[in-house]
Amino acid sequence: MGSECAYGNLFSQGYMTRTAALSTVLFNDCAACGECYKIECDRKRADPLFCKPSMTVTVTATNICPPNDALPNDNAGWCNTPRPHFDMAQPASEKIGVKGGIIPVMYQRVPCVKRGGVRYKINGHDYFNLVLVSNVAAAGSIKSMDVKEQ
Repeated sequence: MGSECAYGNLFSQGYMTRTAALSTVLFNDCAACGECYKIECDRKRADPLFCKPSMTVTVTATNICPPNDALPNDNAGWCNTPRPHFDMAQPASEKIGVKGGIIPVMYQRVPCVKRGGVRYKINGHDYFNLVLVSNVAAAGSIKSMDVKEQ
């Protein structure tokens, strides 16, 4: 239930099953963690039997889809650079597609809609702090954060 973005349990963090692991080119060294994408099946490139007409799904980036450079991009190396790819949780994928598998999609980054405000979880050790920021609306991702001394 973990992820490269360190969200831990995606259900308790509020992300549920509308999540995706992004290929390296989209994941951008974890900078995409928390960003939201609106995705729809590309009916011009996909077999029409795979697409649900006029359906979209908005997913949150919560993980990386690791590349496998030993495989070609068009034959199981779906997450290889420079290919943009969303490895969606099954319930999210089923919103836009009828069958499982690799489905050509169109996507755009969109503002995240979240409920309940930003969440902070602080862990760490005597020598460092770990701060997890989740449930971020609007941009979804965090560029920087300052810690105020007491």
